[in-house]
Amino acid sequence: MSGSTPQQFRVRTARPTVLAAALVLVLLVPVSFLFFQSYDSVNDRRTATQREIQGVAYLRALGHLTLTIAEAQAASVAGQGANQEAVAAAVSQVAAVDDRYGDALRTHDRWSGVRAKIDSLRSDPRANAPTALVAYQEVTDLLLGLYGKVRDQSGLVHDPDADAFQLQESVGANLPIAVVAAGRLADNAVYASGLPEDKRPAVLPDIALARVTLTYSAGRLIDGLRAASDDTESRTLGGNVLSTLDRFQLTTQALLSVSGQAGLPASDPSMIAVQRAEVQKASGELSATILNEADRLLDSRRDALTRDRLLLLAAGILALVLALLAFVVLVLGARTARTNARLAARASAPEPIPQRQRPVGGPPEDQAAWGPARAGVVAQRERSGAPR
Repeated sequence: MSGSTPQQFRVRTARPTVLAAALVLVLLVPVSFLFFQSYDSVNDRRTATQREIQGVAYLRALGHLTLTIAEAQAASVAGQGANQEAVAAAVSQVAAVDDRYGDALRTHDRWSGVRAKIDSLRSDPRANAPTALVAYQEVTDLLLGLYGKVRDQSGLVHDPDADAFQLQESVGANLPIAVVAAGRLADNAVYASGLPEDKRPAVLPDIALARVTLTYSAGRLIDGLRAASDDTESRTLGGNVLSTLDRFQLTTQALLSVSGQAGLPASDPSMIAVQRAEVQKASGELSATILNEADRLLDSRRDALTRDRLLLLAAGILALVLALLAFVVLVLGARTARTNARLAARASAPEPIPQRQRPVGGPPEDQAAWGPARAGVVAQRERSGAPR
């Protein structure tokens, strides 16, 4: 410390501390930016996954309603009248789901239109098959539109994982179309079989269109589910889905066979009704299996994102605590350094010379300090006779 004043020493001591504290604060800026960016990304993905789970819940209710409407259509075309209690229960189930998730999925308007159309069917004439076919076609078209609305607004149609995407497309698009097409094929074939020969050609275009639609949608469904089972990390998806898929495929092929070849109506309506019931049952089992697997995949993803969010939050809090701790340590170190500097400055300062007091009656202080030389001069002046 030689050659430097205490003030200069304090400046040199405080300067590194200030720089270190400033560096800690500066490092907090990019760390905070990365933390908030990562946290927002994970939180957005978790929110999107939660919305997809809501979409799966809505699709589950819609699947039950679709099968119920298909059964009501068959009963109405056959002149038996639909089971209004079953229809009302299925409608109430979808209404409850829409009340819960309709705001987030923006489905209130679509569902209101579907519900109004279903309510109007309760007064349809039992024995008027052409009217029933037209009316139920309108209802099922609205239902399929609601399926698309749910998939789009929930984000299921944009799912980034291949297995989850194939599952939602199968249960939200291909399977409902197949169920509706199977119902139209069977009901038009039964209706055509009861017509005179000269009136049957008017129904053949509807039968042919239903056959093509059922074949195409069932083929896409089968391909999509097989692709999902091949490209997944789930241990249950492949076995559960493919087992029910095989039954759906067999019953669909049987319905296509008994409903006539090349658009011609079948001769045995009872066989059509039996195979149609088998398709409905197989479709219900397949829909439940797909939805369960989709729920399992989405729940696992949501749980993983929840863990990631908690880890990021813990890491951010730890980084903040460490930064504050480092800042406090630096500040305390700076205070300690300043205290040590003041103590060192005091220890190195020269001690003041104490003033001596003249004894009473003794020689003046300056005379005592001059010593013998001063006393000699005084004695010489006294011998010469000079006045004292």
